[in-house]
Amino acid sequence: MFQNTSSADKSQGFRLKNYLSGPIAASAELSLAGSYIEPFSMSRVLELNPNIREELLNTSMHYPGADGSLVLREAVAARFNIQPSQTILTEGADGAIQSLYRAVLEPGSKVLVQVPGYEPLKATALGLGCEVIDWDCLPENNWIPSLEQLEDNLKSGLDAVVINVPHNPTGWMPSESYCEQLIQLCDQHGTLLIADEIYLGLPSDRPFTPFSTRYEKAVSIGGLSKAFGLPALRVGWLASQNKEVIDKVRLSRTYGNAFISALSEAVALTILRHADHVLGFNSEQRQQGFALMQQFVANNAKHLSWLEPEGGVTGFFKLADGINSSNFARHAVESFKLLLVPSALFDAGENHLRLGFGLASTETALERLQDVFDAQ
Repeated sequence: MFQNTSSADKSQGFRLKNYLSGPIAASAELSLAGSYIEPFSMSRVLELNPNIREELLNTSMHYPGADGSLVLREAVAARFNIQPSQTILTEGADGAIQSLYRAVLEPGSKVLVQVPGYEPLKATALGLGCEVIDWDCLPENNWIPSLEQLEDNLKSGLDAVVINVPHNPTGWMPSESYCEQLIQLCDQHGTLLIADEIYLGLPSDRPFTPFSTRYEKAVSIGGLSKAFGLPALRVGWLASQNKEVIDKVRLSRTYGNAFISALSEAVALTILRHADHVLGFNSEQRQQGFALMQQFVANNAKHLSWLEPEGGVTGFFKLADGINSSNFARHAVESFKLLLVPSALFDAGENHLRLGFGLASTETALERLQDVFDAQ
């Protein structure tokens, strides 16, 4: 079982974000720390929509709608087979997490969250004073969060269950049978299911029905940063059939920043209108990086191993016995200018690394990692 964190240290903020934006990361020349596909350029957006320049020039600088523009919400809702009124646009997927948690959780709320996992999904609940229970994803169980543990906690009383599909950092994706059992258990207890689905679409040939489409008390969180390759737009969303949840989120957002950039919305609309094309292209990029990573692992079996990820663009790699991942990552960046992410930043001990394979520089970065191993 991994390290359990029972309280949020607000003085540290989100550790992974601080790490990736701090002086250590700034000193690196190459990186395997990225958790997103190779980003789009505006020239590629122009190729998709030759009229985008004129559309941006004609975009009004009035305040946009608090829920986001109707036309963009229609594009998001179409991907979930729900109504535009059941979607809210947010300042990136992190904005969706913050808005949703503030709306539906309170001090003392009991929340089950995957560990290891994306830190804000857990730390935001801790910061609100919730009782957070680790939902263990263990390598000996192929990173699958235990349905038995879920059922035991549901019987004890839970206010929310949080799942990340595809899972960051491991790349695990649930089977159809797993999804059916998960929904059935939550439904039996009337429990809110929060699904971070930011990586859906990578790969594009792995169909997955969003939880918000399948379960009335589910909320899907998504955005354009990871699978679509547009983190700079800061466009996210949440979607749910549950009117009470949507209304609570809408109300809570009146106390903070309830708008996203109209310019970002204009670009996002082009991307979503060409979503199948974009995700197909990005999945080819993912496959190239995945193949490079497979070959690297095969060539370095004495140094590291992995359970191959089924989705997303990250894997969680076990280092050889006796290697401390934080020390190894520090050595890699200080001596070889290569940025890596140690497992301690996921509350997952000290013997794993999260490595990303979605960027165009993956091959060059793996060559640098080979240098690190060869120098041992």
